[in-house]
Amino acid sequence: SLGALNQAIAVATGYWLTPIVARTAKKAHDSMESGNPVAFFGLVLTLDVGFWLVSRAFSQSAARSRRNDDVDGVSLGQKNQGDIAELVKRMEDMEKLTKAKDAEIKLLSSKLDNLGNADASDP
Repeated sequence: SLGALNQAIAVATGYWLTPIVARTAKKAHDSMESGNPVAFFGLVLTLDVGFWLVSRAFSQSAARSRRNDDVDGVSLGQKNQGDIAELVKRMEDMEKLTKAKDAEIKLLSSKLDNLGNADASDP
């Protein structure tokens, strides 16, 4: 059956990989025990990559299920309902506010310069 074949492949792969993994783990352990800094950074990098792969796997599966649920209504092809004139008005208001804030910054900057000059002239 297919399940028995799958299990046989898994067992054979495990028997084949076990000596390789054991040899690599022994080398890493011996290097760490001897205080080799390259081994330390290699181990940190390996763990970092491993945890990154695991986190990517879980975050992608969550994003896929969220996309399938269509929580945001993005896949329904909804079109923009807003008015361009309203958007232009909002942008003009923002530009006016920005100009007013720039003028206020210049005024406060000049006051600060005046205070700095007044302190410098006082002995």
